Amino acid sequence: MKQVMKSNPLLAQCSSSTPNGNSGGNTQPPSQSCDSDAIKKKGQECSSAMIIGMAGGNLCGAWSAFECCYKDAFSSCDASMQTTVVEAITSGQSMQFKSCEASMCSSETEEVLMATVAIALAEFSLEDYIVAVKKALGSTHVKAAVQYFKILVTYLVPNGATLDEIKQALKTANNVADNEVEVSFSSRRLGVDKRLLSAEKQAVVTFKVADKDKAVAVVTSAGSASTTQLETDLGGAASVASAPVTTVEVETKVRISKQREDDLTTAIEGAGKGIGGTITATKGGPIQVPQVTLNGSVFSSLSGVVVAAFIIISTTM
Repeated sequence: MKQVMKSNPLLAQCSSSTPNGNSGGNTQPPSQSCDSDAIKKKGQECSSAMIIGMAGGNLCGAWSAFECCYKDAFSSCDASMQTTVVEAITSGQSMQFKSCEASMCSSETEEVLMATVAIALAEFSLEDYIVAVKKALGSTHVKAAVQYFKILVTYLVPNGATLDEIKQALKTANNVADNEVEVSFSSRRLGVDKRLLSAEKQAVVTFKVADKDKAVAVVTSAGSASTTQLETDLGGAASVASAPVTTVEVETKVRISKQREDDLTTAIEGAGKGIGGTITATKGGPIQVPQVTLNGSVFSSLSGVVVAAFIIISTTM
């Protein structure tokens, strides 16, 4: 271990004292400077905590100590600096640490949001969404799960048609289950044409499909295939009154600096430009913090691990 530290100038000055706090890195001075030089200096300090953890065989605990040491130190800095710190941590994380999830740092909190992403369904990528949200929030920990893909369409149907008749026709045309389509009548007036008012009415239809490929297919079949089936089953003219509007409903769990709680929804909505869509977010309550589990793998050599810390420090210079 001593030989490894001597071989790296930035690590040679690291203290072997045990860091304070459960995170292993809660060593923030009363007023931490928010600049690149401060990041470099802090990196030397935080590396010592990680090296001590690695020497004890606690790989993931060592990474947690390093990550929290950095985050806690710059938690009072603006969002731009926090994002810079997070990008440095992420870009320098070696493969040996990829399976490790840092414990909750003293400067962090966890929140759950429901995000509605307005985007062409075929273009949506959950992986790209997570990357964009991480960047927008300055967070290393973002988890997301698609609840369903939503397609909203409005049809003009014969005035005598019932909700059940319309729903059955659309289930057939779009190959969806009963719980994947909802139908209601709109109270909106169609216009001043009294003949039209008496002959047709608007049916507002919402498809909620969990599978992406199936949802993309519904966007297509919701057009002419659906109107043809409606006309066949309802015995009258049917047409699309408004083109399909597509969104993705995504449950998003984020770990962020406590300083970002107030602008959380605004910040996550800013991630929309990163995926070519528009995001509307609704903040929920705090979520249960998961317990950290240690990775059972052990390094055959500590030198490769220490280099990861060296890379993180170097990338911020």
